[in-house]
Amino acid sequence: LTYRKKPIEITLDPSKKNDLFLYAHNLGEYAPNTVAIEISDGKTSENIVLNSDLKSCEAVLISVKK
Repeated sequence: LTYRKKPIEITLDPSKKNDLFLYAHNLGEYAPNTVAIEISDGKTSENIVLNSDLKSCEAVLISVKK
């Protein structure tokens, strides 16, 4: 298991809902694969945990408020 923060900036389409999926290509040493993500708009942030194995995946739906 590792603990590393890796900032990734993405551009969301404000005209529709945006999906972010966690897929497992392998299980590594400890299943399921787990990731904690922090979604921030610059003012507020929310932490979400996603899990994935070789048969199922989790996703988060992100909407842009106008």
